[in-house]
Amino acid sequence: MTSNQENQVETRRLLYQELLVLSEGLLQHCQNADWEQEEAQQQLLRLIDQRQEIIDQIAALNSAPLSDAEKQIITEILALDRESTKIAAEAKAHFAHKFNQVQRGKRSAKAYNPESVQTAGYFIDRKK
Repeated sequence: MTSNQENQVETRRLLYQELLVLSEGLLQHCQNADWEQEEAQQQLLRLIDQRQEIIDQIAALNSAPLSDAEKQIITEILALDRESTKIAAEAKAHFAHKFNQVQRGKRSAKAYNPESVQTAGYFIDRKK
């Protein structure tokens, strides 16, 4: 392996390590976030954007075979991502349920309290 290839492999390993730390932070955020708060949602988007930047940097490097250390890091990242995805799916289901409850409430309110209908009206002909 040339010196340049060794540098790329080391850079890729460091990026995988950084991705692992970011994935741990993402999981921690998903576990502790108050999803009712917009700041928690914005923080999630920032973490996902940072994660995507690192993935793009890794993809830009050469495609040399992965080392055992890199494979281990990737395995840990995948486990963390599965857990984060599970938590996010539960939060999504919770919000979908709340949204459906609100919609049912609106329909009920409209059924029992229909908008008032005008029963009498006057027309004034101004041309006379």
